[in-house]
Amino acid sequence: MFRLLVSSILAFLLAFHSYNHDVLARSLTIEDCITLLNDKVQQDIISSFPFLKNLKKNDSALTFSYEELIKMRIPLGEEETHLNSLISLFHGTSIGNRHLLIINDKYSEKWQNSFTGYLFYKELNGTNILLTIKRGPQKWEVVKRSKVWGRYITFEHISKDCVRNH
Repeated sequence: MFRLLVSSILAFLLAFHSYNHDVLARSLTIEDCITLLNDKVQQDIISSFPFLKNLKKNDSALTFSYEELIKMRIPLGEEETHLNSLISLFHGTSIGNRHLLIINDKYSEKWQNSFTGYLFYKELNGTNILLTIKRGPQKWEVVKRSKVWGRYITFEHISKDCVRNH
């Protein structure tokens, strides 16, 4: 009876160890690595500009990626200067994706609306950039550019698997 119990426990441990090893041995895909990189970059940017964390939780906050803005062009069927000016802010090189956050803020007589936007990204040298933008009569305009030295983040900082496999 004791032998049966011990052999059952050993068989279970061996099976569990083999399963656990297979899960851990699975290498990261390039998509996994890109997602992890983007997450780390966003964490670093938000640590440089902490108020963004609270703004993201705001009920009136709208977040957009480059791809989402491009998709908005399709139903419009025509050139729209406000949308085009937002899309142009995404052009250029950066580490990770650029993100746009638009909130309904205090009404501004100068701008004749209450919309404020924040585009944030990491430059190739690791500098975190925050553009504050306002919606003008014809296009969105940059009203402030903030720079904070951030962490230089690469795939190597994310996982050795990302460097070895890709």
